[in-house]
Amino acid sequence: MIEERQKKPFESFKDIEERVKGIKNIQNIIYERIILELSGKEKIKLFTI
Repeated sequence: MIEERQKKPFESFKDIEERVKGIKNIQNIIYERIILELSGKEKIKLFTI
């Protein structure tokens, strides 16, 4: 994902799914991560404060 991001910024969730192998349903992945962060189960926060 980092290599693809360095080539060109992602334009949409669909763009991420097309350019990064193994990533499907990125919206759900991000949603689940935000829920984990809000519940306090993650020490490192990517999307929340």
